[in-house]
Amino acid sequence: MEPAISWSIGSTGPSSALTRPGWATLLAVTISLSGCAGGGSDPTEASATKLFFEWNSPTSPGCAVGVIQNGHFLFERGFGSADVVHKAPIGPDTIFSIASMSKQFTGMAVGLLIREGKLSLDDDIRRYVPELQGYGEPVRIRDLVYHTSGLRDYISLAEDLSDYGRLNRPHTEAEFLGLLARQKALNFAPGTRFSYSNSNYFLLGITVKRVAHMSLRAFAEQRIFGPLGMRRTRFRDRYDEAVQDRAVGYEDAGNGRFDPVQSHFDQVGDGGVLTTLNDLARWDAESYSNSLGGRALHSMLVATGALRDGTSLNYAFGLYQNSTPLAPRLYHGGNDAGFRTRMVRYPSQRFSIFCLCNLSSINTGPLVDKLANIYLGSGATEHVTEVPVSAAELGRLQGHYRDPSTMGIWGFRRTGDGLTATLVGVPGDRKLVSIGHGAFSTENASFVASFGPTAETVQVSEYHGPPTMFSRVQFEGLGDPNAYSGTYRSDELPATYQLEVLKGQLVVTKPKAAAGPLSPTIRDAFTGTGNYFLFHRDGWHAITGFRLGENTGRVRNLEFQRVTAR
Repeated sequence: MEPAISWSIGSTGPSSALTRPGWATLLAVTISLSGCAGGGSDPTEASATKLFFEWNSPTSPGCAVGVIQNGHFLFERGFGSADVVHKAPIGPDTIFSIASMSKQFTGMAVGLLIREGKLSLDDDIRRYVPELQGYGEPVRIRDLVYHTSGLRDYISLAEDLSDYGRLNRPHTEAEFLGLLARQKALNFAPGTRFSYSNSNYFLLGITVKRVAHMSLRAFAEQRIFGPLGMRRTRFRDRYDEAVQDRAVGYEDAGNGRFDPVQSHFDQVGDGGVLTTLNDLARWDAESYSNSLGGRALHSMLVATGALRDGTSLNYAFGLYQNSTPLAPRLYHGGNDAGFRTRMVRYPSQRFSIFCLCNLSSINTGPLVDKLANIYLGSGATEHVTEVPVSAAELGRLQGHYRDPSTMGIWGFRRTGDGLTATLVGVPGDRKLVSIGHGAFSTENASFVASFGPTAETVQVSEYHGPPTMFSRVQFEGLGDPNAYSGTYRSDELPATYQLEVLKGQLVVTKPKAAAGPLSPTIRDAFTGTGNYFLFHRDGWHAITGFRLGENTGRVRNLEFQRVTAR
């Protein structure tokens, strides 16, 4: 196993930023980070280092990891290579794409404009982006900030449901704005539900540009990154821009091989920030000094939103929030083009963790939680208490439950002393334990399923958000698959869907993004490759089209019409 990389804070961080409040002491601190886990005298550091052993090699992508408390790095290490071809080690100034972690910077830009009276949370987004269609009830700026807009996720539309192939050719802001302008309907009425959508912060980025009369990149440089001394941070709005010391994003190809991945995005807002661990430490210090806009701005940025009916949400300006036994925390992750990132902040403890990785298979969420437990104790994350439940009760709860608004179907099956939950058509299971009163939860409480007394319904809450009701359904057989084959098109999506019967099974053969076999669920409904298809018939019971959406709910009820039958 290769030794962990050694960094000296005093020699690598730009000194200009370290003169800001909370950074004077940090400049004087030097942390020696040599040797493998277990090789040093600090057992806490050894435990933290051990978490990243798997990627601690020059032939592997890896991570830059920082643990900060009271303006000091308690732990700051690089594991693996920024570029496995040249074996360039990851360091504190290695530049990473942080993907959706970028949303907090877009949130800050929006907040600055609100505080200056140039923007209001109650403004209709069409005031600034008139290209969007009107949907009756206005979509307001607050709906974008708190993910209550109902707007379909443009990345899902372009990448998962059509062959835009965003990683295969360049794409512009105008192109994706045009895609959103084609949408004739929302997923739901604005302000009535929470559903994370990249479209929201993409449109906020456009709004900042049009209100400030400069690009989001230029605005952030003048108002955020420059003043904080974040000299290696930017919104990358030119995908082909050469950036020195930038890490390459990778996907795991198996057998010790890694394939490089290149994003071809020019648009920013929902993502697009390039930054370093050292610069993120400067950003973390701002959350306590409030030098950019004062305490009032900071308070607005970390306050969570609400639905129109007053139901509280757990999302603020680009940050999730939840409580732990120790203290409330703010957090967000990112996942795009070979990069996985995660940050968490415990404001009352003046404690933060940043984990930036250049390999898409590294699950940064559990790693950051484990680091928090190492440094703050087990109370830093949620842990549920298991309550015994009978085998008969587990058997009674088994089955499939459907949300008619999203068409998503959760399946629950007994496994040992608990249940396993699976979103039908989406890879990955959740192991659940009983927590009493008909409720089951993952060990970290990120997923909770609460069954009704008759087991005909279940309310599902993910990541502490408002619950969604699912009703029990019975799956039906396929019937004649030829009834559904044919060619289908939509006015809202630049894609032609070809459905064929191969070896007795209904299969999507085009577009490539959605290609694969379909499995029947309820009557005239199928799931496959993470999507649902709900077919509709005319008065003579002939198939005339289908509604298409993602099982996750980020895109719902796209209307497709049958063009030809097979």
